[in-house]
Amino acid sequence: MNVGTLDLLAVDFIDKQTGWAVGDIDPGGAGGAIYQTLDGGRNWRPIAHTNEILTAVHFVSLKAGGVCPRW
Repeated sequence: MNVGTLDLLAVDFIDKQTGWAVGDIDPGGAGGAIYQTLDGGRNWRPIAHTNEILTAVHFVSLKAGGVCPRW
């Protein structure tokens, strides 16, 4: 995935390797997506798509965290 082509609005890492990014999935604003990296940001994979644009992300562990849609 080429994350550089997306409008990512927030990024959060719980350690040097594990992080999440959220934002638009297309420039027209058709929805949002959550991406995860397990290698310090070298590679990102989509883990969820939403109908809302996501603007914030915060995780406290690998399995506990949350995202916030645009208000």
